[in-house]
Amino acid sequence: MTDTNPMPAFLADDAFDGGVSARGEARDSLFLMADVRAAGWPEAVRVKVRNLSAGGLLAESPHQVAVGTVLTVQLPNLSSLPARCVWSGENRFGIAFDHDIDPQAVRRKVGSRTDVPATLIGMSLHTSKFRKPLRPV
Repeated sequence: MTDTNPMPAFLADDAFDGGVSARGEARDSLFLMADVRAAGWPEAVRVKVRNLSAGGLLAESPHQVAVGTVLTVQLPNLSSLPARCVWSGENRFGIAFDHDIDPQAVRRKVGSRTDVPATLIGMSLHTSKFRKPLRPV
């Protein structure tokens, strides 16, 4: 019996897995940009991040990356992450981070105190008539 699934294995595992990969890792489907750099490259390459987990990401780019290439990935709100290419296909490749990250940190909006209206600074949220703050003030 032949396999009738026309989808390449690397896409089936990473892009269309319902949020959990074959490795059992929860993934966030999202669209954002990241910079990827490797030793010997003249500059960082901008890639589209299609999904992200604590252990890695799926990147889309016309640049070819060889499996095993040591990389540095720059994601929003995180410092440079050491990583490596674990698979490569047509216009997509998988990146495994050397250390797990918090995928939600990438999505958090980073603001400054000047973004908060002056009337709200110093206010606290209360949960009951006893006025216990939900978070430290």
